[in-house]
Amino acid sequence: MMGDWAESAAQSELALALFRQAGDQTGQAWVTATIGEYYVRLGNYDLGRGYARQALEGSATGESTSLAIAWDALGVAHFQLGEPREAIGCFLRGLALVRDLKNPLARLMTAIMLAGFGDASLAAGDLPAAVRAWHQALQVLDDLGWPDLLGIGARLEQAGHPGAPG
Repeated sequence: MMGDWAESAAQSELALALFRQAGDQTGQAWVTATIGEYYVRLGNYDLGRGYARQALEGSATGESTSLAIAWDALGVAHFQLGEPREAIGCFLRGLALVRDLKNPLARLMTAIMLAGFGDASLAAGDLPAAVRAWHQALQVLDDLGWPDLLGIGARLEQAGHPGAPG
């Protein structure tokens, strides 16, 4: 979560070129979605959204987790651009893809999107929805045996709703 987004984007661009050379459409969808996520995290929302949309357009070859990453990138971009209701819709679409998957990456994506959904809900004026989402995100991280790498506990404290996951 605290990686070098610029280096990750650069390396992923190289990987995308290799997947294209190999004709691996599933790999292309995965890397395209992650590049979108990296650029959004870097604050380049137009470029990030472009990659995320590209990944979604090729959804026939994408698997659920990569498509969820694309929806997360779009959600984060909308949230950062002051469009919380649009962000909420993106997070919900991504969550629908991975919420019931059990692999660690899908579970982490679930926690990340729940945190983003909570942030967008708060920005849209729905504190109860935000608190529920943040508690669910903490529960997912707890189930994985991972610490609160997203700072969700601090959000709950600030909102006046501290507490254990659940």
